[in-house]
Amino acid sequence: MFYLRWLMFMWFLLECSIPSQASDGNWGPWENTWSICTRSCGGGIRLKRRYCHQGPSKDSCDGEAIQAQLCNIQPCPAISSQYEFKERQCAATNTQPDRLGRYTNWVPFDKVQKNRQCHVVCVPSESPDQKAEVREQSAIDGTICEHDSPTWGFDKCVDGKCQKFGCDGELNSGTFFDVCGICGGTGNSCKKFSGRQTSGKFQEHVTFLTLTGGATSIKIVSSNAYTHIGVRVNGRWLLGPHSGRGKSRLYDSDGVHVQYKGGLSDSEYLSIKSIPNNITVSFSVKQEYDSTQYNGVDPVITYEYYLPTNHVAPAAVGSVQRYRWSLHYITGCTQTCGGG
Repeated sequence: MFYLRWLMFMWFLLECSIPSQASDGNWGPWENTWSICTRSCGGGIRLKRRYCHQGPSKDSCDGEAIQAQLCNIQPCPAISSQYEFKERQCAATNTQPDRLGRYTNWVPFDKVQKNRQCHVVCVPSESPDQKAEVREQSAIDGTICEHDSPTWGFDKCVDGKCQKFGCDGELNSGTFFDVCGICGGTGNSCKKFSGRQTSGKFQEHVTFLTLTGGATSIKIVSSNAYTHIGVRVNGRWLLGPHSGRGKSRLYDSDGVHVQYKGGLSDSEYLSIKSIPNNITVSFSVKQEYDSTQYNGVDPVITYEYYLPTNHVAPAAVGSVQRYRWSLHYITGCTQTCGGG
């Protein structure tokens, strides 16, 4: 009996002295160089990786396996856009059959849930109302996404997850653009302007605001369902040239990124972080019904934007410029008598 107890005791000591198979592994060194940027413009991602050793799985090491940085953040030319980047990813799956074994041309799905926005989610181009499919589990690194707590920074897909980058290009740096468009700024280098637009024309686009390079933090809200907003960049239509409202998504051209939400809802929301130099953006409204025949069809638009403190604010189109006379001097009388 004593011998049996002694064996059990020795077995217990041996078990306690052997490291558990589930213990944390050890990280290897970080890669020496960054990977090639995933995009040539519009904000791509470059990575460094390290690998977990001496653990039962890749999750045995505490900490992150990748470092990520933004790269090539200069705006893409007008013919390329963030949406077009998604279009290329969907089109790349055209050679793969759908869930029923059929082949078709795929385009991006506009109403992706946030937990799927870093997947490649597409619909058939000829029947966009068909159920969307996840064509690839991970979008290309650098695909734009919307974080749970959006800021004036950059939200990009990395390894299939939406990650928040600061305006300094560093992952989770917490450095963001202020309302003046200054990275890490305090918001004291610009001034806020605001206005309203409550008149329009039946079936015509009426321009109510034109902004040029230097304008930042632009927000426009249209609260009448019988009107819709149009946007032109350097004279080219970006949103709203045809009848009806645009789809809720990001529209971009010439470095102007327009985040638009509208569609079938009563209100339209539009925001732009900043307008680059040498770019002119015009905003217009189109009225669907004749106000001489129907009530409540006129535009109801509010807008705000910021300009540098040394910048002269543009006048809203259609507004009346008001002036005030001031007395400089009085000349001598032209006559000595009889009224001059």
